[in-house]
This record gives sequence, structure tokens and C-alpha cells, in this order.
Amino acid sequence: MNMRLLLLAKTAVLAFGVMLSVACSTGGAVSEEISIRNPAFSADSNTLLFDYCKGSECDLVAYSIEGKQFYRLVPAEHELLFAGASAGGAPNLLAGVLRFRKSDFTSYPQIVLIDLNSNTYRRLTDDPSHKYGPSLSFDNKSVAYIQSHRQRTWFSGSPRATGWDVHVLDTRSGVDTRATNYCFYALSKPFIAPDNGDLIFSGEGAMCNYPETATTASELNYKAYREQFGEDNIIRFGSGRPHLEPWLTTRWKHASGPSIARNGDVLFYSRTNELDGIQKGYYNYDLFLKRGEQLTRLTWLKSFLGGSALAPDSRYAAYISDPQRDRQTSLWLLNIETGETQQVSLVPLMVEFDRLSVRMVGEAQ
Repeated sequence: MNMRLLLLAKTAVLAFGVMLSVACSTGGAVSEEISIRNPAFSADSNTLLFDYCKGSECDLVAYSIEGKQFYRLVPAEHELLFAGASAGGAPNLLAGVLRFRKSDFTSYPQIVLIDLNSNTYRRLTDDPSHKYGPSLSFDNKSVAYIQSHRQRTWFSGSPRATGWDVHVLDTRSGVDTRATNYCFYALSKPFIAPDNGDLIFSGEGAMCNYPETATTASELNYKAYREQFGEDNIIRFGSGRPHLEPWLTTRWKHASGPSIARNGDVLFYSRTNELDGIQKGYYNYDLFLKRGEQLTRLTWLKSFLGGSALAPDSRYAAYISDPQRDRQTSLWLLNIETGETQQVSLVPLMVEFDRLSVRMVGEAQ
């Protein structure tokens, strides 16, 4: 069943005013922080996908933009959850991350394909590594994602995944290719360009093979990169662009977090303090759209941005914002053509609501 019809067919859940802070079962006034992560759109741009987390409990949620209804997508196995989903070109196919609800460092996430026609999912990976940020190509043939290849230790002594690189999975054969080899300190979700298959992502802190292959990236090398390019970290990587350098440069030297539409439009966010003449105080972030050679500023938020996404038809942008800077993030939809913004009310998520249980079929290739 089409995701949009599935959501519209469900009865809306009436919710009363529910506080975002939930008292724990012991009776203490312990607050469970509400957070929203990883916004994305369905293939037809009519449904917004995101991770909704209350404390450490997270679920993948679908929101019908037209019907203003929510639906939770969960694995049939109660100990597992879906996260970080994205759509390609098929209306009922998603790439996502499969995680344990209660996990430790060695509870490794896996990449899956979710088929909403059959309410099934299939694992594409099954190996001991940390993997996040999958995106399905518009032809549904490939999934790009990021994978950790190194491990560090926090001051507390707990382990941390690092040394991230982009991988590309063939959804039919299961062949997994490590597409970059720079051991980044941080990477955004990678996207596959619809015109030529280039990878578009933002990355910083290359720790190996920079500036040349078989070299250890040093602080001096990275400092030289920053002096030349600032924080323009959007990279378009492919056969015609084999080097680590920005694909997009702004005069104020800050562009990160790209997402791409079917027509090639690219949405990204930028720190805008310098652009707006604000030199002190909190960092402010805003959204920009690159359409061909035209660069358009979409927002004047004066706020933190916790994530953004561009609809496949380039009609909407979604973003996560904290306008009061009080750690109460909110989810917003922006109509790119009209400039109209609307906040997505999350009150219905405070109570139990409809869910679609998805069972596993097959195994990783």
C-alpha cells in the first residue's frame, strides 16, 4: 500500500496536553529529554520521516503532510528499532538502520531495506561495525551510508566509533564498496547524485590519505585546508572529482549537511553569524538552496539547526530547530516556492498511536 494512502487511511489519534517531561516510574521528577533526528521525505514528497526519541527510546515515525497524521514503523522483533530512514524512487521502499533498543558499543547497527508493500524488511549488512546515515539512490539500485573504521576512547574510558568513510551497497547483489578512504572525524549522510552517481556529503577532519594517498593526515594539513576553504565542507566525490576539496564554496566559507532532490537541487545549512554581521553570542544557522548556479537563502532563523532534508520534488524542506536554545527541539516544514513555514505539532506522539509492524525476510547477502 502506498505510504500516503496508508497514513490517510488511519484514524487520527486525539491527544490531550501532555508534558514533554515524563516522570519516571520511581516517582522522582526525572525528565526524559525529547529529541528529533534524521528528517527525510518519502519518494512522493508527501510524507515526512524522522526519528522520535524520548530519553533513550527511539522510533521511526512517518507523518502525513496532508493528513497531519503520525504512524510508527517498527520491526516485529520488540528488542529492535528502525532509525534514519530515507526513500529513493519507489513509493514504498525505504533504506534504514536496524538497531537494538537496549544496546552497548558492540551492538552494531545494520543497514536494511524496508518494503511497505509487503510489510517486510531485509538486512543488507551483517558485520561488526558501526553504520549510519543510509540513503537510497533514486533508481533504487544503491544505498550509500557511512561506516566507522576506527575506535577511540573517551576521557571516561568508554569506546567511541570514529574514522568514518562512505560505503555504497548494491541492493541486488549485496556487493559493498568502500567509496572513500579518508577516515573522517565526522561525516553527514551521503547522497547519490541522480545525474552521474557522484557522492555528495559533508566531511571534516580527514585522518588518513590527505592530502595524498598513503599519507597520514596531520593537524597541519587540516589547518591548511581550513585556511583555504574555511568550513565549506560539502564534497562531491566521483570519477571526475577524485580529490578531497569542496564542491561548493561560499564567500563566507561555511556550507555543510547537503541533501539532494531528483532534479539536482541541493539543500544545505550554513552558519550565518558573519554573513549577518553578528560576531558574538551563539552560532546561528540557516538553510540555503543551490539550484543550478543560483544560490538562495531560505531562512533567517537565528537558531541552532539539528538537521534538515529536501523533498525529492524540491517542494519542501524540513528542518529541526531549537529557537529558544533551551534543548526543546521543534520540527518545521518550509514550502520552498511560497516561503511559508509551519511547525509540526508533536503532541500526538506523547501517547500511544498507530504502528506498522514490519517483519524480517531473507538474510544479508
